[in-house]
Amino acid sequence: MKKLFSSFRYERIKPLGKGGMGEVYLARFYPYPGVSKQVVVKNILSDHANDALWQDAFLKEARVMSGLSHSNIVQLLDFGKKSEGFFLVMEYVEGGTVLDLLKASTQVPEAMALYIALEVLKALAFLHQRKIFHFDLSPSNILISKSGEVKLTDFGIAQPLNSVARAGRMPGKPGYMSPEQKEGKPCGPASDLYGFGIVLCEMLTGQRNADAVTFLKYPYLQMVLEPRLEKRGSLERIEKRISEVLIQTWGYVSQRDFKQFVQGYEPWQPPITKLITDAELLNAPRVSTRLLKLFVSVALGIPGWRHCLSSLRGMSRGHSPITFNAISSIYFSMGLHSSVAWAMASIFCFLCLQSSVPTCSKGYVSLSAKPWAYVYVNSYCLGMTPVIQKALPVGEHKIVLKNPVFSKNISLQVNIRTDESTVHRVSF
Repeated sequence: MKKLFSSFRYERIKPLGKGGMGEVYLARFYPYPGVSKQVVVKNILSDHANDALWQDAFLKEARVMSGLSHSNIVQLLDFGKKSEGFFLVMEYVEGGTVLDLLKASTQVPEAMALYIALEVLKALAFLHQRKIFHFDLSPSNILISKSGEVKLTDFGIAQPLNSVARAGRMPGKPGYMSPEQKEGKPCGPASDLYGFGIVLCEMLTGQRNADAVTFLKYPYLQMVLEPRLEKRGSLERIEKRISEVLIQTWGYVSQRDFKQFVQGYEPWQPPITKLITDAELLNAPRVSTRLLKLFVSVALGIPGWRHCLSSLRGMSRGHSPITFNAISSIYFSMGLHSSVAWAMASIFCFLCLQSSVPTCSKGYVSLSAKPWAYVYVNSYCLGMTPVIQKALPVGEHKIVLKNPVFSKNISLQVNIRTDESTVHRVSF
């Protein structure tokens, strides 16, 4: 490993990222021989190492972080200068960010999104009490540890409130700025809350912009996404309202619950199931009863025909997809020659496709689970709850809701009627 500094107290392990001001590395700290700890080291970019303005900004970040000690804020461990310039040493939070969650799955279950929101509000309350304005709230600056901790980081442009209250354009991510920040008008604590509201909206809906439907579904978002600064809710009111919604709708969520969610959050793991689209689901062919009888009547005189009946029965109910390989394997299991099996499978699949349920014959299903679940319809994965007005072919369908945290599955048998909607709610 490459030594970072002349003191040989830090060894670089790997780069973690690069921002507008500096680059960040995972490193190991050696305070004494045989004693070590993983930390995060932030350096000024080499292109700006000798720039007085960049050095002042880096020193300002160090001064801000040195006065902060809170469980929801990343801690500053060391600050110094080497030949290449200044460096910051911060605690290493093993896990990911809210941005990682959104990349893996565009929406976060409401109960967990509200838990993250309350933890971020604790950090903001601590900052605002000390007259510090973060100014750069975004999904990439909210860290989530494997043990269920939520921590706010990146104070590169944080400033005292009295300096931000003056008009003047400030740096930040445009997609998460409040209207007054974008226009260079005087800002205050409520400007931080607006950025927080955009992050919460993105966790709940997958979109940064909230419309009337979003406000109707999540009324508390309107308190933080109010364009007018003077009408925006206070941090205390927002925290109280979100806490009430979480308790009334989902019950108490502890750090242990959130830890289990993070460790069992399937979209954050390597993908193993491809989500099916509406068109694929509606056009997924199912075996009609008449075709099933024809298949059985042809097979009655062939040894081993009973072996295939369970597979065909599942296809007739839409519990498993029809594929050429699936049909041909059934014929193989009946002892037929390969050429004969392939020929019969081709004919049968063609007949199935001709008799598949037309896309116009559809109904709708809405599903919600407390606290959350993955939804499988006829073995196809639809994603996470809530599922709202999902189109399904007319007929009976088996719906399975799975929650890996509770290691529990709930099965439903649903009858879909033409142009009608059915609603189901379950609790784990």
